[in-house]
Parts: sequence; C-alpha cells; structure tokens
Amino acid sequence: MIATLIYVWYLLTVPTDKLICSLWVSQAPNNAALVSACGNLDHRERMIWRAVNIQTGEVTCERPASELPALNCSLVPLDHYRIEVVWPNYQEISCALSQTDPGTPDQASINSQCPEQASDYASGNLILKFAGSRPEDAAPPPVCPMPPLNSGDGVYELPAGSQDLQTSTPYALLAGQLIWYGLVMPQCDGWSGLDPTTHAADACGLQSAMPKVISWQNQFDAAIYQAALTAQVPPKLLKGLIGVESQFWPFAVGQLGEMGLVQLSDVGADIALLYSPDLYAGYCSKGADPADCQTPYALLAPSLQADVRDALRASMTPTGLPEQAAQDSNGEMVTYARVLAAYYCYAGEVTGEASWNSTLAVYHAGAECVKNGQICQAGTDYIDQVIKK
Repeated sequence: MIATLIYVWYLLTVPTDKLICSLWVSQAPNNAALVSACGNLDHRERMIWRAVNIQTGEVTCERPASELPALNCSLVPLDHYRIEVVWPNYQEISCALSQTDPGTPDQASINSQCPEQASDYASGNLILKFAGSRPEDAAPPPVCPMPPLNSGDGVYELPAGSQDLQTSTPYALLAGQLIWYGLVMPQCDGWSGLDPTTHAADACGLQSAMPKVISWQNQFDAAIYQAALTAQVPPKLLKGLIGVESQFWPFAVGQLGEMGLVQLSDVGADIALLYSPDLYAGYCSKGADPADCQTPYALLAPSLQADVRDALRASMTPTGLPEQAAQDSNGEMVTYARVLAAYYCYAGEVTGEASWNSTLAVYHAGAECVKNGQICQAGTDYIDQVIKK
C-alpha cells in the first residue's frame, strides 16, 4: 500500500534587517552594559553591529556582532554615534500549511489554514517556503510497547539508582553560560574566561568553572532517573542525550529554533506527539479545546496540531534566573523522557525493528539516516557522542 504524502509549507515574514537593540555610549560598553541594553543576544553569530551618526543618520561602521562589546572602529567622539545590533535578513515563521497536492498552496488554502496571516500574504508581507513532505497517517500508530530495561551499568540498562548517573563531563558551553550569568567567577588574571566568538569557556574559564559544571549537570539525576522509569527509557541514555543536545543549559535554543534540554524542533514535536499518546494527552488541552482532544493527534486539523506542538515546546522554554529555570526543567523531565520513547517507536516503524541506536540516529539525522539497515555516518557519530557521556 502506497502512503499518501502530506506536503508542508511555511508562511514566513519577508526577509528584513531586524533591529535587536540600540546603545548610546560615551565609552566602549562592557558586558554588563551590553546585557542590560540587549539581553543575552542569542545567535549573536548571525548579527552585526552598526555605528550610526546621530546627526546625519549615516552608517559609519559595520562589523560582526561577535566582536561586541569591543568597538573595532575609530568613532570619535563615541557619543556622536548610536550603536545598533541588527539581525540581517531576519525571518520568522508565521504559520504552517499542509496539503496532499504537491503544488504551491493557493490563496484559498492559505485562507482556510492560516486565516490570521492570509491578508499579509496577499499584500506581499509574507512569503511561502516549502518545508518537506511526510506520509499521511490514515489512523494513529498503535501504542508502542517499550522493551524491558535490564538491570546493569550499561548505557542501555537500568542502574540501581540515580546516584549511578553522576558524570563529570567538561562542558565548555555550559561553563561559558555559568560564567556569563555570574554563577562562576573565572580566575583568569582579569580575563573573562570566555571565547569571544563562541561564548564557550576557554581553557582557563573551564578550569575555573568545573566544580560548578559538575554540580550543575548532576542536579538533574534524580529527576532523570524517575522520568526514565515512568517512560521506560534507559536513564543513562536520556542523560547522555541531554548532555549532547544542550549541555544541561535550560535556555539553550538551536539554530533552527530547537528548544529545551533535548533541543526539540517543531518537526520533532510533531513526531513525539504522534507516537506518544501519553505526551499528546498531557499537552493537547493546553493548546487546543479539550473537546478536540478526543480526536487522535494524527487526525487533528493542521492548525490544531500546530497549537498542541506550540504548547509542548512552550513547556521547554523556562524563564527567570538560571537556578529557577533548572528547577522548571527538572519538573519537565518526564516530557523529555517521553519524547525519547516516542522516537524509539518512530524508529521502529521506519526500520521495522526498533533499537536504541536507530532511535538516536533518527533523532539526530532523520529517518533517511537508517534506511536499508545501515546507519549513516552522522548518526553513528551522534551515537558515539551520546553513549560516551
């Protein structure tokens, strides 16, 4: 039987230079002034900074935002200039559309599936971009029984308790965030202890931060262990996956908008909700009318599916100070474990016989990675990273 394909399109804002923040300064800003004016500047590598003459409006200097807070231009006197941080060619996803026709969606489809964005699209303020295709499910997949967890110390086994999950991995990105937020004071002869390009800790910063890095990554162990028991996934595997994906930093956001400790993408949320009835039951009513939640996720209207996906991913974006965000992430650990269990079921459908190796490969590189009984190189490399944590 040949599956019908669903073709997915996104309505995107027309690319534009987005102003992130502005600073008026009389001397080069330090990190505190930059954070105060602009926040943490996630994705700084995609931004630029401009010096704008406040009398003429002309851009006098334009450089990568990764150079900030240093101002590597001759701007004298500095208070004659406004410093702008800009994201060039910025785009935001406004709405997702699904159809069985492989052609470009027509205005009627946009009107029905994305009514709030239809007028903006008609006036040219939004553009369409093809996102890919996936098989249409005529019915929700069967509930997938998880394999029994055998007792043992292996990464795919069940250890005796959460104390057996302790790790001391030198996470440089985590160390950099702990330094940036003032949770670690680097002992680096007055230097920041940070790589100015990646914002990860440099060698000195990592050495200073290691005690906090170790305690930070292990504060989740009890929640990981209990969540793994609930979802019937290997606790060490779940912790290893979190370590690779986010280095246990709750505010982590990927280049494609992945969120949370397991860096769940919009497509990943779709798979998780499709293959985990427990996950769907827990989040449907948070994004849709409870009456609609009697319908399996696979048979919901695309706009309602998007609402449920948004609710799931919103639970993975904590707010507040880092310590509170870490506590919030502990509270969501069952969600992360169920995402991993859903991918086990999805990998089993793709390959015909589920395994934790194929689960990791599909999670990282997609279904194409495990075709014909082989795991692609990207999947193999990812497995090695996870099981070494």
